[in-house]
Amino acid sequence: MALSTSTFRALRIALVLAVAATAACLDSGDDDANDSSQTGIGTAGSGSSGSNGGGVPGPEDNEVACSDGFDNDDNGFIDCDDFACENTAACSGADETGAGSGGGAENTAALCMDGMDNDGDSFIDCDDFDCVEVLPSCQMPENNAAACNDGFDNDGDGFIDCDDFDCEDVEGVKCVYERTLDDCMDKIDNDGDSFIDCDDFDCEDFVHCGGEGASDKECSDGVDNDKDTRIDCDDFGCSMNPDITVCK
Repeated sequence: MALSTSTFRALRIALVLAVAATAACLDSGDDDANDSSQTGIGTAGSGSSGSNGGGVPGPEDNEVACSDGFDNDDNGFIDCDDFACENTAACSGADETGAGSGGGAENTAALCMDGMDNDGDSFIDCDDFDCVEVLPSCQMPENNAAACNDGFDNDGDGFIDCDDFDCEDVEGVKCVYERTLDDCMDKIDNDGDSFIDCDDFDCEDFVHCGGEGASDKECSDGVDNDKDTRIDCDDFGCSMNPDITVCK
């Protein structure tokens, strides 16, 4: 028996609704918390063995999620290593010292001895160059090839790499200075810094450039004769002058 037009339309509508209902039960929505095909609902990230390790799935942008030790949003970054946590108190160093926040500073003696990566840069205590400047025990000699080529003031004396005279005779490091009496009188730019002889600050200590080192007496009188804060043999005008014998 042929179906009437109205009956056919009713059956067609019923079929469409049935298909839609079936699809809703198979999607990744909230209708079935135990649906194993879902990610982030009733499971740890991608399935029960997801990288968040059993944490609460969802955004990683609040105090709880940013301090629970889990990768809540399953993006490969946990807590303060996730940029979404950057402005939370847990990661912004909102506490007084920043200790343990993972987003504060690592620039005090206390923070440089607490065994934590306070500023979240993956370097802890003396391995963090921020600590080299503030904690004497973190300062390392600048007298080897690695230290003289790393761009850091390892010994905290204000001079970096070849600007630090400790690097002068280090094997594997080529440092050129304009620092001897001969260099400072030869009218040559020996160190290639565009300054020659007395126009080069390296030469300022020599007596012919207005510095100290006119005689053994001047280099052993305990007086800062040229007022450059360096006295006697601590002044390169004395220590680097071959005519001065008291500094050898």
